[in-house]
Formats: sequence, C-alpha cells, structure tokens
Amino acid sequence: MRFLEDFVRIVADPQGGYLAGQWRFRPDWTLALVGGEITLENDRDLPADAMRRTRYGTLSLVRQHDDHLSYGAEFAYGMRDNQAGDRSEAPRVQLNLTYRFEHNRSDG
Repeated sequence: MRFLEDFVRIVADPQGGYLAGQWRFRPDWTLALVGGEITLENDRDLPADAMRRTRYGTLSLVRQHDDHLSYGAEFAYGMRDNQAGDRSEAPRVQLNLTYRFEHNRSDG
C-alpha cells in the first residue's frame, strides 16, 4: 500500500499501563481513581517534539440523584515528555450532568 511507505519505521517498543479503582462509599455516591503511563524509548529517528512519555491521573466524584439523573465532577492531570526532553503539564476540571430518558415500547 502506497500510504504505508510514507511512515517512518519506529523501532521503539511502547510500554505502559493503567490502574483504576471505583468505590461506592454510599448508595448514591461513587468515587473513581485512574492513573496511567506510556513510555517509548529514546529514538533518534523520531522528531524532537514526538512523544517519549505520557502520564495522567483522574479523580472523579459522581452522585446518582435518582434512576434518571446523575451529576459530578472530575479532576484530571497529565504530563507529556517529548523526545528532546521538553515537558508540558495540563490540569483540567470538568463537570458532568447526565439524564437518562426512559423508553417504553408498546407492541400494540
């Protein structure tokens, strides 16, 4: 295939993984925690701004108000290291609101 010839061969073997946990500490409250990392070896064939390592973590708190409505907040924090050694970091806070509509199907 022609488009495959345009890609540079990457010799690096990515390694990483994630760990996650969820705890329902009350019937209507759930806390979740996720963390992860992916690492590539240094590779001179890659551009200096290509990713070398990325790490992230999230902490979420959700309340199930009733059978249809839930809402909560999440804090996420991520770091990225480039092949040249530059690092960037980004925190984020997001809110969520979910309403589940009930669908009743009548076969009559």
